[in-house]
Amino acid sequence: MMKLIVIICICLSVCLGQQLYVNFQPFVDSGCSGQPTIGVGYSMATDQCLQFPNGTKSYYFFVDALISGLRIYDNSNGGTGPDCSESYTFTAFKNKTCLTNVEYDQALDIVTPNALVGITKVPYVPASPISIVTSYYNQSISGGIGDDICTKSANLVMLDYILNGTTTTSGTNNQITSIFYCNEQLEPIQEICVNSECNQISLQVTCQQNPIDPGYFYQTICS
Repeated sequence: MMKLIVIICICLSVCLGQQLYVNFQPFVDSGCSGQPTIGVGYSMATDQCLQFPNGTKSYYFFVDALISGLRIYDNSNGGTGPDCSESYTFTAFKNKTCLTNVEYDQALDIVTPNALVGITKVPYVPASPISIVTSYYNQSISGGIGDDICTKSANLVMLDYILNGTTTTSGTNNQITSIFYCNEQLEPIQEICVNSECNQISLQVTCQQNPIDPGYFYQTICS
């Protein structure tokens, strides 16, 4: 009965033109079961041309009933900001599908091995564990000035979140380790260790304008 209610609500939202979000929740388990522990998740608004800063791809998500379609545009030839005007590749996935090797924010350089697709009317970030959340806002949707732009939920078009404790390795011999976590002051931290020498970098950002695409603002917090 509850599943039927959810289906009806999503279908009505599509028919009425309400904003929907396609979510990708990270899991270690290949069946996307259990408790999410590490990885990167995403929440992407539908019917918007989206691109993460320093990315070479633009994304356009849309929902038809309980199926999400995705057009991926190659922007590697240059330009600033999202561009969904050229040729694209297409993929689609059903609600509650478990996907493999998900990566939309290329600047993070973190591939999520397994991610559960979910369609919601509000952006989804799991309540537990705590995450480092970077949210992106389109000023042209409902306006705002300065920090006010990042308080308007209608402006929110996409976000990514790194689950607390996510670790990555890089370098020729994997000698570089990065650990992402929220400290006791709830400040988002990236700790980078090279051959056992470690430095901490604060990732906290309070509603700043995107230097690549001035129409967008972003913030990074622990949530």
